[in-house]
Amino acid sequence: MKNLIIIIFVLSASICAQGWNNAIQTTISGVSKQESFTNKDGIHIVTQTSQSINYYLVSTGGSVIRNSTIENGGSFPNITGDNDRIYLLYKISDLIKIKYSSDAGANWVDCPSINTSGNACNGIDAIFQPNIGVHIVWATQDDDPYYESHYYRLDSEGQLTDYKNVTDYTSNEVGGYPTVSSSSNKVHVSFNAGYQTLNAPNIAPSKYREKNLTNNTWSATETVNNQSCCEKVYYHDDQIYLFYFKLSGGMGQYGFDLMYKSRSVDGGNWTEYGPMYQYWVLPSELLGICTTVDNGLHILFGDGYDLIYRKFDGSSWENPITISGDNTYNNPPSMSAVTNDLYLTWQGYNLTYLTLRQYDTNPSAPENLALTNSSGHPYLQWTKSKDPDVNSYKVYRKYGGSAWAYLATTSNLYYYDQTVSITPQGGEEGVDVYYKIIAKDISNYESGYSNSVSCNVQGDEIEKEGNFAEEEITSYGINPNYPNPFNPETVIRYQLPKSGKTTLKVYDLVGNEVATLVNQEQTAGRHEVSFDASDLPSGIYLCRIIAGDFVKTIKMSLVK
Repeated sequence: MKNLIIIIFVLSASICAQGWNNAIQTTISGVSKQESFTNKDGIHIVTQTSQSINYYLVSTGGSVIRNSTIENGGSFPNITGDNDRIYLLYKISDLIKIKYSSDAGANWVDCPSINTSGNACNGIDAIFQPNIGVHIVWATQDDDPYYESHYYRLDSEGQLTDYKNVTDYTSNEVGGYPTVSSSSNKVHVSFNAGYQTLNAPNIAPSKYREKNLTNNTWSATETVNNQSCCEKVYYHDDQIYLFYFKLSGGMGQYGFDLMYKSRSVDGGNWTEYGPMYQYWVLPSELLGICTTVDNGLHILFGDGYDLIYRKFDGSSWENPITISGDNTYNNPPSMSAVTNDLYLTWQGYNLTYLTLRQYDTNPSAPENLALTNSSGHPYLQWTKSKDPDVNSYKVYRKYGGSAWAYLATTSNLYYYDQTVSITPQGGEEGVDVYYKIIAKDISNYESGYSNSVSCNVQGDEIEKEGNFAEEEITSYGINPNYPNPFNPETVIRYQLPKSGKTTLKVYDLVGNEVATLVNQEQTAGRHEVSFDASDLPSGIYLCRIIAGDFVKTIKMSLVK
């Protein structure tokens, strides 16, 4: 009974694991403004410094994977996108420039620029909507001292279309500090009728207007609140939320309450809630805001001293959590989500480097598991996890009606099972074998199972090589490559009893290194890697593994 309780506890911990990871100092410095967006490739960050607009791709562990200077000079950095493409926007001189990348920031493609006619700008915001494009809003000082807000859509072909002066509902309507959000068939825009700088402070009516994407028409302007410093509009769960900063009496010139109003996306009256946070919310910091697949609405803001986080679970707001004790004065924090993980970035006033912090939960289940016949053996493939902190996949297998058993761990997006042979067409029917996988992240949180796939393999339903429990791996090992001899590809399988730095390199008989197959931290378990010798001559090659104190070499024969 004691063992049963322990097993249940471990399983429960794996399924329900979640929590805030420690804050990580990156190596990104000199940041005056920044915004981040996260997808399967990592955390994409665009920064503004005193000299340039810069792009960084950062791992969930805080390491900079790549970076580039996008433009010398520039302001109002924005970034948005989806799982496959990211868009970067910023203002330089009298232009708002737009670029996109479909290879995780390795290369950038220029889109048409927006001409602001040289007028001063006090805000740019953008949001990507699948199958629609990027909704872009900005405000320029077109009628000094007043600002007017404008809209463009960057369509899926990379062209600007559907221009609109959002502040044209009446002849004397004005407004700046625009923000934008989107729902299935509407674009939602907020703006503020004031023209002062935020910390002056700016106190004016907050306005809202929406575009119907079905018939391409704009609604009348709605005044949501008469005393707002600035605001942020956001769509979530069939509701429109307008968060705003309201000057609070008796608190001095710079005392603000964080408030919000909401209404149905279909229309109706605005209902006011709050204050969500009192005493000293800094409007110059605005909000980081996002949603997660568990229907949570998350906001991030500064109170003049600390960085504060709150979550709305669909019925009530959870208590505030202090994320950092370092003031982020005048540098808005940013927050994005992948499935149920949160990624927060901010530049502390007293810190040199940009900080990253993650709320870590179980990753989503792997998708699109497929099985094909490769040289008579099952070859599994699946798509990369949406969660950027996933670093390995665990493969499970079962025969017929037997129980599922752990088979191997791989950091690849494929697995080649050489321990069984697929029944050839017309051959004697054997036994059905099934496979499924789970994803595992760097905190060892595990996902649910993927879909299962199957094939018929030769032999009876008996114990097979590789049908082992995960706990059986107690020593290092490397198997002979298969096939051997080979031309031009072969697979090397090895096992690790514990996580650690692993290198797997190939040498010729003279001792020259011809390939590095693995050079990274790897989790405990069984792994496999392919070696492609298409560019090498026939001959004997040596494959050496180094993991901890374990060193071993196997001989491979390439015959062309």
